[in-house]
Amino acid sequence: VDSDDWIDAETCEVMYHALVTEHADIVQCSYVKEFGNHTNVVHVKDGNCVFAGQAVRDKVLLRLYGQLGEQLARPQEMDLPVAPWMQLFRKKMVDGIKFVDIKTVGSAEDLIFQVNAYVRCQKYVYLDRPFFHYRRSDMTTMTTTHTEDKYERWENLYDILEKTIETNGLDDRFRAALQNRVAVGLIGLGLNEIYSHRSRTADAKRLQEILTNPRYEAALHRLPFDYFPIHWRLFFRLCKKKKTRLLVELLHIMEFLRRKIR
Repeated sequence: VDSDDWIDAETCEVMYHALVTEHADIVQCSYVKEFGNHTNVVHVKDGNCVFAGQAVRDKVLLRLYGQLGEQLARPQEMDLPVAPWMQLFRKKMVDGIKFVDIKTVGSAEDLIFQVNAYVRCQKYVYLDRPFFHYRRSDMTTMTTTHTEDKYERWENLYDILEKTIETNGLDDRFRAALQNRVAVGLIGLGLNEIYSHRSRTADAKRLQEILTNPRYEAALHRLPFDYFPIHWRLFFRLCKKKKTRLLVELLHIMEFLRRKIR
């Protein structure tokens, strides 16, 4: 728990009780985003649930790799289940698992940790109770800072995730989910570029370089556009056609509206 976040007093007791009584390997709860003047409860799944055996891979592990089908209607929720701080792990689930250096994959070290734990998981419990309180009062530094090597870090992340699919014998659904993650990740990469304080021409040139990467070309080619709301559909079509000047303008509009809404 970070120094500015907190958990409810009964969190450990209730989650431990669920783990023991269900003979589970991992227990997860929902959480609250604390914005100072308002709160937002985040439900990772729709109500309490228990998954065992293959269902853990189908319902939990697969979702870590990315979104499929109707889940793509809310691309902003791609990383909704990723954070490990709202979970209780049986020790054998995490023995020997280390966090990847944040300098290598950026903030996505959480995701790799989760994947390696859930590959081992045989029974999972979700408690739809918002025990964890995630403070989001200072949004400016966390969401508008340019990361110079974000593109390179995410390339490393995708390489690692592809390797886990091969190593653990996961099926083609996991590859499809990961490809959707790659495509949706263009939102974060695009916003990162407009935070660079370069000229819009320079931002468009950098996005052109990113979009010519075969990994992104393949992901966009296979991305099912029909599930997205109209503004995201426009965004991904501009990406696919490499209309980077228009893309930069759209990103600036999106960022302006996001700040107004916040």
